[in-house]
Amino acid sequence: MASKKNVEPSKVRAYLTSDEGQAAIAAFNEAASPKDRVTTYVGPRGRFHPVHRDLYAKAHPNEAYVVGAFKEPVREFKHKALDKRGRNRTATARLTLAQARALIGDTGKGRLDTKAVIAKLEADAGVKPVEAATPKPTVSLDKA
Repeated sequence: MASKKNVEPSKVRAYLTSDEGQAAIAAFNEAASPKDRVTTYVGPRGRFHPVHRDLYAKAHPNEAYVVGAFKEPVREFKHKALDKRGRNRTATARLTLAQARALIGDTGKGRLDTKAVIAKLEADAGVKPVEAATPKPTVSLDKA
């Protein structure tokens, strides 16, 4: 048995808003009881009604719509930020791997430098990097 190919939500949405999809929804509504009827409107975003997903699956038997199959995992980066009064607070930035690499200008090879991402987020939030308060001692080479 051949496996089903995953499809993007945009393809399902395009089918449901087309004339063929609207006809399938209308045919389902005619056969269903008044309590089980579904809307013919399929918005540009948001979740699909389970009946709409079933109608797509019947029309395209070799394709499967899997919720979240094309979403990139999101990573959380906790960093310091300033509130309205200039006090430090902890903020959380949710970025995908591609967004985090673009933020620091990474080439995309190897591990992500999370410390560099956090430093960039803190710099964008207006937090100054911590500097040593004690001056570096000077050593004199002169022997008196």
